[in-house]
Amino acid sequence: MLNLAIGKLSDEVDTLKRQVTELLSEVKILKSNISSEQEIKEVKVESNNDILLDTKEVMKILGVCYNSLYKLVREGLIKPIKINQKRVRFTKISILKYIQSVS
Repeated sequence: MLNLAIGKLSDEVDTLKRQVTELLSEVKILKSNISSEQEIKEVKVESNNDILLDTKEVMKILGVCYNSLYKLVREGLIKPIKINQKRVRFTKISILKYIQSVS
């Protein structure tokens, strides 16, 4: 009985190791995406000519899903501009500042 439990735990450990390896490769891919986005943070944008980005554009730039983006908003790392109850926009400057702060 004990051998069965140990065998099952060993299988679960192997599964977790595979998952960790997959996650590490995903992190590597994300880091390479961030380095390719370095050009974005070097762009100088004047505050008078700031561009408003919608949620989908910001998710694409940051490479995050909707929930992750709004977690950043809740934590105060990115400040949205509320157009009305349903519409939210983000300034390109605030997104670039966030990218600079995490790199």
